[in-house]
Amino acid sequence: NYYFARLGQEHGFDRVEKYGKLFGLGEKAGLDITGEEPGDLASEVPTSGIGMMTSFGDGIRLTPLELTSIVATVANGGTMYYLQYPKNQEEIQKLVPQIKRELQITDLVPSVKAGMMGATEYGTARRVSFTDADQTIYGKTGTCTDTVRPGVHLGWFGSFNDIGQKRLVVVVPPVSST
Repeated sequence: NYYFARLGQEHGFDRVEKYGKLFGLGEKAGLDITGEEPGDLASEVPTSGIGMMTSFGDGIRLTPLELTSIVATVANGGTMYYLQYPKNQEEIQKLVPQIKRELQITDLVPSVKAGMMGATEYGTARRVSFTDADQTIYGKTGTCTDTVRPGVHLGWFGSFNDIGQKRLVVVVPPVSST
């Protein structure tokens, strides 16, 4: 959290908002996924400050699909694909990846990956790390407040591996037991 809070403070709200929008915050991540709703990105610095926004997500309402899209875009070095949901074997066979947009973030990805690797090796996500150096998992944990049960905090985890040309994105959204 300290790493991402500091990153937000160094870059400022205008840049955080710009990249938040580029990464798809506040818009649907999927291509015709039934029932998908977009999250929300604050239009001004939350009262808690920019550091709390970039480390704890204050002022951001994020959907699991948006987080999946963000993590996949970092894993892909800046290529953002529409998320697609094939419903049967025929649709799987005909699935063609569709690029939503290209983000010019190649020079920023190493810094983000360093923070995500730190989270899995030394931080709140350290239990997912492998001992094999070739099996690096990059991840970020997060906390959100349950809107149904005020005061209850739920955990998130977004991650990807980076092994050769193969990348797997895994997002574990919070589950509320209401």
